[in-house]
Amino acid sequence: MRILQSLRIATLGLVLSSGAQAFNETQLNMVIGGENCTSCDLKEADLSGKNLEGLFLSMADLTGADLSAARLSKTCLFGASVSNANLQNAVMVGLEATANTFMPTSFAGWDLRKADMRDGGFKKVDFSNSKLQDVLGDSADFTKAKLVNADFTGASLVGARFKYADASGANLSYTILLTADLKGANLRGADLTKADLRFANLDGADLTGATLDGALLGDARLCNTIMPDGTREYGGCSR
Repeated sequence: MRILQSLRIATLGLVLSSGAQAFNETQLNMVIGGENCTSCDLKEADLSGKNLEGLFLSMADLTGADLSAARLSKTCLFGASVSNANLQNAVMVGLEATANTFMPTSFAGWDLRKADMRDGGFKKVDFSNSKLQDVLGDSADFTKAKLVNADFTGASLVGARFKYADASGANLSYTILLTADLKGANLRGADLTKADLRFANLDGADLTGATLDGALLGDARLCNTIMPDGTREYGGCSR
């Protein structure tokens, strides 16, 4: 009897062990094979380095998934759960995340360090408290985006558009914002230490309390711009 009970307990242990896998393996293999998979269970799945470009993964559960270095350009993640997912080095060239596309409108708190976001459309998207260090964001559109306390340290943002974006408290130190459009942006308390703002448009931007130590402002357009000390600069209005 004791032997039988032991066998039952051992069998139960095997069942519990096999059920410990968080994701659906069949669905994971579908996605890795390039198949669309809506409402997939991909919790904690390893998708690092995988090419997921253009796939429809709407309503998928990617909680805790490893998406580091994954290719996500034009991937549909509408309604997907991506909390605690690792997106370091993810490639998102041309990614659209506006309200008119099939992408989440919030990346708040995401780890997007070194992500390739060139030419991406992120209008009105929430990146609050996100890690965006060293991202490639040249020509990306962050118009009216919420970038509160986001960390862009060392990012390349040449020609990027931040018109009327809320970047209050953001860390933009050592960023390359050459020719960037920051018209009407809220940069209150932002750290722009050694940022390259040459030829940038800062019309109507609010830099109250911002740090500009070592920042390059040569040929930047400063028109009705609120400077860190609260004064307004009109010197560039003629340009």
